[in-house]
Amino acid sequence: MYKKLNKKQIKRFAQRYLPDWINDIYEVSLLKYAEVKEYLVNEHYFVIVDKSKVVEKDLQEL
Repeated sequence: MYKKLNKKQIKRFAQRYLPDWINDIYEVSLLKYAEVKEYLVNEHYFVIVDKSKVVEKDLQEL
């Protein structure tokens, strides 16, 4: 399943996974399959969650 998160969902996502960036996140897309969620943040950064555990954060040099 693919979808774009709305503003409320983006805020919740940012609070949970990227709290330091909460004011910088303007767009999040979600690709969900099996028990894996792949998030594309601001058309640039990836966060992959497998069974509620973050398994990858490609944030390119925080």
